[in-house]
Parts: sequence; structure tokens; C-alpha cells
Amino acid sequence: MKYLSLYYDSPLQSWGIQGKWDNRRTEDFPTKSAISGQFFNALSIKDNEKLKRFNELSLYSVILKCKYNIVRDFQTITPSENGLILKNAKGKPHTSTIVRRKSYLADTITGAILTGDDALIDEIKESFLNPKNVITLGRYCCLPSESIFNSIDNTGQDALASLIDRVNKVRSKFKLDDNSIIRVVYDYYQSDYDYRLNDVILDFDKRKFLSRLVKDEEGTFSELKDKIF
Repeated sequence: MKYLSLYYDSPLQSWGIQGKWDNRRTEDFPTKSAISGQFFNALSIKDNEKLKRFNELSLYSVILKCKYNIVRDFQTITPSENGLILKNAKGKPHTSTIVRRKSYLADTITGAILTGDDALIDEIKESFLNPKNVITLGRYCCLPSESIFNSIDNTGQDALASLIDRVNKVRSKFKLDDNSIIRVVYDYYQSDYDYRLNDVILDFDKRKFLSRLVKDEEGTFSELKDKIF
């Protein structure tokens, strides 16, 4: 079984989930809906059948730099200015000023490990290496500082080690070793799961979502590599 690792390094990241109304908060790790959005944006298609296959992959979201800041952006847009017409997700025009508060992660490094269908893993790799559209880290303003595709490995331990090696190669002032604290949030369908994440998108057009059960572990690479994989 193949393990694909993705590396996310950028001044800003925003992994939106469970945003209500105009308050768009961020999780502190890449979500499954965000990564599926990156994949299909790279392919420049909407394919709900392929989306079903993607949702069957196991996801391990990794926070490689656990100390970071939260940046909040306050935005207002008035549709009537200059004849501007803005529509909501249902296609209906806004008639009043839109007020939004968006949250971002600043000065963090995250990653993701996907495993499952080997043919789909290879397709995801190719899409990130040759994207048809710009891939962002959650929002249009969150452009990656480094190429996102990291590695294909035979084990989860090797994929996690590869992400740590990538940090040490590209970062001059921030380094990781076997005793550095990292955090991994991963699919976990046992009774002692930690919480639910509503981040599995079922239909692109209808914007239907499903919850998944996850475990949230923090520790050193040495502690987590055999415990999680």
C-alpha cells in the first residue's frame, strides 16, 4: 500500500470547517474537504464518482510546527457599489452589505498523508505535480511557499519521516528532530475516538457533507510513528 505525503508551508493557511454565517474560522490542520478541493481543482473537474473513491482514503493530518498565530481578517463588501452583483452559494443575489470575519494560521507548517487506493494515490501525485489551476492552502490569498507534493512511501512511518526531513531541508531557522513535538489528527473508527469532523464532502454541487471520527495525538516522532501507523 502506498502512502502519499503533502507538504504545506505558507505565510498563511486557512482550513475552513463548520463555518457559520459570516464567521469563517480555521482548523489548525488540513481538512479532508480542503484536500479533496485541492485535488479536483488541480484536475479542473467535478466528479462525484471519483470523489467517493477519494473519501475512502485514510487521512493523517500533521501539524509540524505547533507554535503559530491566529490572524483574523474583517471584510465588508457592498453589492450595490459600481453595479457589483454578488451571489450566495444558492445563486441568490445579496442585497445588503456582506460582513465576514475570516481566520488564518500564520507561521505554521502542516502536512497530510493519504493512503488507500494505489491507483488514485498515483493520480493525486500527478495532479499536484502538474496542476491545471493554482492550488492554494485553503483560501485564494494562501499561496504555498514550496511545492506541495512531497513523497510516495511504502509505510506511514516513512511518509511521516519524509515530511520531517522536508522541513529540515527548506527551513533554515526551524528544525525538527526525533524529540520535537508534532501533532497528528487521523481517521479512527473506534469507540475511544476523540471527536467528529464534518469535513467529508459528498456532492460538489449540493454541498453535502458527512462527519468522520478522528483521533488527535501529540508527541514526538519516536512516540507517534508506531502508535499511529
